[in-house]
Amino acid sequence: MQSGRFRLASAAVLALSLGACAGIEPEPCTSDWFEYQGRAAFLEMRVDLRDTIRDLKAVARELEGDEVTPWGAMKLVTALPKLAKLFEAFEVSVQPRLERIAKECGRPEVVREALIDFLQDEGLEDIAESFKAFDAIINARNAATT
Repeated sequence: MQSGRFRLASAAVLALSLGACAGIEPEPCTSDWFEYQGRAAFLEMRVDLRDTIRDLKAVARELEGDEVTPWGAMKLVTALPKLAKLFEAFEVSVQPRLERIAKECGRPEVVREALIDFLQDEGLEDIAESFKAFDAIINARNAATT
């Protein structure tokens, strides 16, 4: 009977200590907090789209170099729906959370930066670079019209 109480007490102490560690969050609106929130926001997407991300990495490897082969071009065409799926998942599940964070801290660039960091972390550097270039074009166009 004594060992049962000891195990129960040990489990309770362990649960409390793990809960305390899990509840520690960096101070809001700091760079550590943005990183923490970004990782949390992308976690489910990263798991759900594991196969899609793997396929996009394979296409990126296929397209390395200066010359695109017919096989590489075909792979690129088949990858476009997967890329759309990735951005749709971002828009539905991650972007709203990041936009709340950006608004709370007055940092609208957080959403863009988090997506670029995610793409780079997943080994999709070419897509991240293309996104940055596209974002720069949109920002320049918006600046010219205001």
